[in-house]
Amino acid sequence: MNHFVFSASVTTVTTFLLGVYVLFSYFPTKKKLYLIYSFYSLSISFWAFFVSFFNADFRDPSLIFGRLLHLGAILIPILFVHFVLEFLELRKKVLLFVIYAFGGVFIYLVFFTKLLITGVTRRSVYSYPSAGPLYLPFFIFFVSLIVIGILLLFIHMRRARGNRKNQIKYLLFGSILGYSGGLKNFLVVADIEIFPIYPYGTYAIPVYVFIVAYAILRYRLLDIKIAVTRAGLFIVVYAFILGLPFWMGYATQQWPLSLAVMAV
Repeated sequence: MNHFVFSASVTTVTTFLLGVYVLFSYFPTKKKLYLIYSFYSLSISFWAFFVSFFNADFRDPSLIFGRLLHLGAILIPILFVHFVLEFLELRKKVLLFVIYAFGGVFIYLVFFTKLLITGVTRRSVYSYPSAGPLYLPFFIFFVSLIVIGILLLFIHMRRARGNRKNQIKYLLFGSILGYSGGLKNFLVVADIEIFPIYPYGTYAIPVYVFIVAYAILRYRLLDIKIAVTRAGLFIVVYAFILGLPFWMGYATQQWPLSLAVMAV
């Protein structure tokens, strides 16, 4: 267990719980917004689940783990933009058609060719799928969609007022934090190490989840009506504040970092 495996495991659990919660909120309302956001969160969980397998000794001769990992990575930016458009009530059918079409092309390339990933590269504490000749276009595609989604949120945050402004603000800054940390997983493919994104960047994604969860509770983000007891909040908050840092210290044996996380 190290930061690469542990942070991916925490991301898997937190984004899965958020995605399932929003999915259950969809059934009584049938709001497409809930369904899209649920799939978005579950795609992050799907991606992180396969990332957690790539420890220093991992081998993937069939490339199936690397391909499934990239299936999640392809869906994440597409569903992010789709959710942002639905959340802001923007009707951009042509844009959605184009990005889903590009997504279909990349899915074909990752599963039926070696143009995106070619094998597994191993380092002393982690490994990752080796980039193929078309990995740079995929990276540009990923970043372009994230920039589009964030710019749309920023523009509408400036125009919004009251509670709506707070909803967009938390979603915007949470997304910026999450994607800034998740950038680590592209940097390692290019053999670039920038502290603290390397090796702690992926921890930003669970923090994004808690920001969104707070916005759901405090500002009714997604307009989900929930009832939470004070005792339940107390248990959840202290399980996170105390439990996660202690588990991190035990798993990584880096207790100063664990105490710093607890303090934050």
